[in-house]
Amino acid sequence: LWARMEPGDVLVVDSYATPIWGFLMNRWRAPVPWYSLPYEVPSQGSEGGEPAAASVNLFTQLLSTHGRLYYLTTPEAPDFALAREVRWLRGHAAVLGASEASVSRLIRWVRSGA
Repeated sequence: LWARMEPGDVLVVDSYATPIWGFLMNRWRAPVPWYSLPYEVPSQGSEGGEPAAASVNLFTQLLSTHGRLYYLTTPEAPDFALAREVRWLRGHAAVLGASEASVSRLIRWVRSGA
């Protein structure tokens, strides 16, 4: 991941207090900022819909100020299966590339029109 990132990029991880968050807290060395989405426990009936307002606000701000946004999510995030953030990003940013692995999903985004 570090080798792919360039100045002006940003990383967003889902979510706070997951193992990937712990790794980034202790070992992130890239000269690229990273942010964490809030830890959300989905409630009954929360399937689909928009991500939390805090997540939308963060994505909106970062997509307007950074060239590329990398989004990293893992099944340890309680709302992983809902994929609300991925759907929101698909509607508001252009996918530059994506890779899937058994433990994580990394998607690189760029603001629409860039």
